[in-house]
Amino acid sequence: MDQATFLEMPQPLRSHALVGYYLQEFAELEAAIMNTIGETVGLTKEQVTVLRLHIAFSQKVDVLRSLVSVGVTDAAVKGRLLTALKGVVDRHGADRNVIAHNSFVEQEGGDGVSFAAFRAKSQLEPLDYTWPVSKFLEEVRAMTLVRNQLLSLASAISWDRIRSEMDRFGSLGGLGGSTFLPPLPEGESPFDQLLGIRKNGNAD
Repeated sequence: MDQATFLEMPQPLRSHALVGYYLQEFAELEAAIMNTIGETVGLTKEQVTVLRLHIAFSQKVDVLRSLVSVGVTDAAVKGRLLTALKGVVDRHGADRNVIAHNSFVEQEGGDGVSFAAFRAKSQLEPLDYTWPVSKFLEEVRAMTLVRNQLLSLASAISWDRIRSEMDRFGSLGGLGGSTFLPPLPEGESPFDQLLGIRKNGNAD
């Protein structure tokens, strides 16, 4: 959707449309992160869904950053992806919390949305959290850019490299290397192995 489309909407419809548009795009970004994790370690859609419901957004990003850090061999690609993923939490995670958890009204004297956001540390203080239409569109474009970078990420992460790094850590007295990551039986994912669950649904 473009700026003209939103500006044609009357308030308060425009405010609700902007908030909904942002939250939908954030949900798509979060889904892309989880899907990339799932593709990387061979999870089923059902397993991805279960994990998604029990892992906080920042932790999902941390998992993916760890996989990139260990499993991507190209240093330039790795650096670019790690920077982008760090920005996801620092930038979009904080904004999403404000937009999802605070009431809002149409911007007074403007075309956007004002949120009733507060900071509560040593004392309670209101935050000036107002986004014009252009800000919503800018943030959605940034999230879309990250999502596009994730499209081919799973194929760039090498599970063999991750296993090799775990073996190296094990030889240094770390997690036990191949004891932690034994060879995978045919048709089994790392998720199955680590949780002791076979494809037939029976635990070891």
